[in-house]
Amino acid sequence: LDKSYELSSIDFAPAERLDLLINFSGLRNTKLSLKDDISGWELLEFKVLDEDDIPATVPTNSNFPKITPLTSSASTTVRTFSFDGMTMINGKVYDMTRKDWQVPINTTEKWVFRTSGNGPHPVHVHGASFQVISRTGGRAKLFDWERGWKDTVLLQDGETIEVLIRFSTSYPGKFYLLHCHKLEHEDAGMMANFEVI
Repeated sequence: LDKSYELSSIDFAPAERLDLLINFSGLRNTKLSLKDDISGWELLEFKVLDEDDIPATVPTNSNFPKITPLTSSASTTVRTFSFDGMTMINGKVYDMTRKDWQVPINTTEKWVFRTSGNGPHPVHVHGASFQVISRTGGRAKLFDWERGWKDTVLLQDGETIEVLIRFSTSYPGKFYLLHCHKLEHEDAGMMANFEVI
């Protein structure tokens, strides 16, 4: 991210990455839990000791990297990917020998992810990071933790997400994957091969 955000909850999926700083000051001799609000499961317990606070500083926004936004134009290639059911992308089940499309290196493209059902789909791209630029339908907003570089984005039922992506450090001539990072979906074939050229 380009700066810090103060949040009380985060909605993220398998394979998404995030850095959290949790301030436990003023909570001596307390037990707290990291909880999944959807399932109600307690994922992690914190035991705050009855000891003096450890001096620490939160990084200031000046310590964060500058993120140069990717841009698109009328000539930008747009690719749309429909995550169908639990097994297909654009109506196709994965075939490891099939090349589904080619992506030119050092070229920004707009990729559109959508689903009409069987979400959530944590959409994961191999070989490059991307910037989320919009979400319509479903939750209908861009979240603070999505404002930096991403390689996975959570696509819920009825949502359409647009991202800008640029393959600038990938190895041309290699196959990369676009897939749902939900294990049962990717195992059932919700993956696609593309080649960077």
